[in-house]
Amino acid sequence: MKALFGIGCALVLSACSTPKVAMDQANNTVGLLSQLDNELNQFRQVQERITDQSLASLRKIEVRTANGAIDTASRLRLHRIARDPVGPALFETVRDSADALARDRASAQLQSAEIDARLAKLMQPLPQSAQGIAAVQLPMAAMGTELSHKTRLAESRQFYEEVKAAVEANKKKIAEADNK
Repeated sequence: MKALFGIGCALVLSACSTPKVAMDQANNTVGLLSQLDNELNQFRQVQERITDQSLASLRKIEVRTANGAIDTASRLRLHRIARDPVGPALFETVRDSADALARDRASAQLQSAEIDARLAKLMQPLPQSAQGIAAVQLPMAAMGTELSHKTRLAESRQFYEEVKAAVEANKKKIAEADNK
């Protein structure tokens, strides 16, 4: 009796077909995902160009600002030197000024490297989406195709056997519980 019921269910399920609306929806979704991927790739390219231009512009501005501060500090030191009337003090001041200029130049190089590192962190590109879209398209494309009767029958038989095995296992657990 149980075998006839299982075969009957399998025959009924194998006679069903996927509604055309569902297959059309799945196929349309695959096409839309493909278009989305193309649009995202174009957007990513435009964003990368804008990012590169923005980074170059910001770097140029910040490096000019750092160099301007160095030039200003150097001019101020030279004015102090020119007002000092004593020779040895003048020599000491010039030497200190040259040392300070060397330190400022080294500091500017460090600042430039820090600016580059900070700007590189600031402008991160969008992550690639092709893998994720392809992962969604594959099952959607499968949903857009009609299964053969043989495939439906095999899936129904597998479902029936899994349910039957689960029922038998549960009966066994119940019997063991009753025996305890």
